[in-house]
Amino acid sequence: MKLSNNFSLEEFTKSATADRLGIDNAAPDIAVINLKVLCEEVLQPARDHFKNEFGDVFIKVNSGYRNIQLCEAIGSSARSFHCHGMAADIELYIKNGTQYMEANEKLYYYIKENLPFTELIWEYGDDRMPAWVHVALSKHDKRKMIKRFPKGKELK
Repeated sequence: MKLSNNFSLEEFTKSATADRLGIDNAAPDIAVINLKVLCEEVLQPARDHFKNEFGDVFIKVNSGYRNIQLCEAIGSSARSFHCHGMAADIELYIKNGTQYMEANEKLYYYIKENLPFTELIWEYGDDRMPAWVHVALSKHDKRKMIKRFPKGKELK
């Protein structure tokens, strides 16, 4: 099932941990609706922007929907935006010659400065670039929470 031009539901529900533990991570209808909103309002516009700027790019979804059982299995919380289909952990790759380079800092700052979000987290990595970007969007929660995990140098 397509959530937007370049994102499918399968990307957001696949989980090696769920497979290993025998957890059914199928997204309920409300989570699918929320994932569609996340894709249409954040992920697809980000991908389109970077495609227009750099040409050959892709955004990898490391983690999208996670049911409560899966969240708890990985040490997350049942209150996570992931449990409602409102969050994704993503990475941006830009083709440079014959190789793709990670550009997660560009992705983080583009979302922060240009797109709607409820929660934006610079996850791991270093002061130069996050290992991945967590972004959540809730139509009912208008906060713009900006975080770094684990805590480190304050982000501008």
